[in-house]
Amino acid sequence: MRRVLFAVSLVGAACLPGGTSDSTEETAAQLESHCDEQQNPEVPGGFALAAVKGGTVLFSKAYGMANNEYGVPLTAQSVFDFASIAKTFTGWSVAKLVTEGRLSPDDDIRTYVPELPTFGSRITIAHLLHHTSGLPDWYALIPTTGGNYADVITKDMLLELIFSQNELNFVPGERFEYSNSGYLLLAEAVMAVTGMDFADWCRQEIFEPLGMRNTCFLKTHDEIIMNRAVSYCKDGDAEFANCISQLASYGSSSLYSTLEDMTLWLLEIGRRDFGGREVWDLMLEEGRLNSGEGVSYGYGISMRSHDSYASIGHGGSWRGYLSDMVYYPEEATGYVLLITQNPPTVWMTGKVDDILLGNGGGE
Repeated sequence: MRRVLFAVSLVGAACLPGGTSDSTEETAAQLESHCDEQQNPEVPGGFALAAVKGGTVLFSKAYGMANNEYGVPLTAQSVFDFASIAKTFTGWSVAKLVTEGRLSPDDDIRTYVPELPTFGSRITIAHLLHHTSGLPDWYALIPTTGGNYADVITKDMLLELIFSQNELNFVPGERFEYSNSGYLLLAEAVMAVTGMDFADWCRQEIFEPLGMRNTCFLKTHDEIIMNRAVSYCKDGDAEFANCISQLASYGSSSLYSTLEDMTLWLLEIGRRDFGGREVWDLMLEEGRLNSGEGVSYGYGISMRSHDSYASIGHGGSWRGYLSDMVYYPEEATGYVLLITQNPPTVWMTGKVDDILLGNGGGE
């Protein structure tokens, strides 16, 4: 077993009313044992994992460094860039406005973002939500303009890039193709309807009510984020190095939060009552192609599976930050995983699922 460099304490029995069952204690012990073995103090960065079951936290622990240069340990209060997990909050925002009658999935996005070219096709809110719009992904467009992912990338720059496109990748509704552009435009629609900045609206309507005090959407690339964990990345056989991010593009990404705060959101995904059951029913509603075929993606929620177990959640990746949020509704269990190195040197996804599902989790 490798030596653990830094870690926050396990939050096990204290979180579960009336103590824990032997099976719950064993699951927590297996998670801790596996995580302990994964930590390598010779590699910059670290990882953090929180797991829940039955509406309570059974495990929460962070390993490694938030900043190797200053010797700052990673903790459950360290702030990460959760990247595309931002889409779960954008999806909730749209679903909330739909249930209030202020938006409709059938609305043309140009009702709220008139600058978007017509492309000869009608693009609806539903197309954007389910990644069936045909809009080119801004992530794929950046290199085509001579840009670099380490450059300063602002929301306005990305909108201008999207508005400058001459054609869609396909007719809206023809197929599924993941596109960050769609969720950037959805944030613009929320702002048009509410009259508020998207970051401020999410803080007021989601983060503050849920007690997510260390969560925000980045407004500017140079914003000061207290307790931010540095990310590290490398190419091929090169050494790990600081992986600089200067992106500020809410809606699709640029969500900063902590393991503690995102565990609160994971618990809400399990309860599915914040904002009303109707909101969550919409979030978990699969998209449909023009052919009638279903799309395994709802309102910022990806429908996945591990072996025969169905899960909901989302993943994220940007400039050395890797994250995943997975919840198994039938088993009432799930986890939040954060890694600040890319490529990762830890084996977590799959193994954590097996341990939580009691599917070959033993060492």
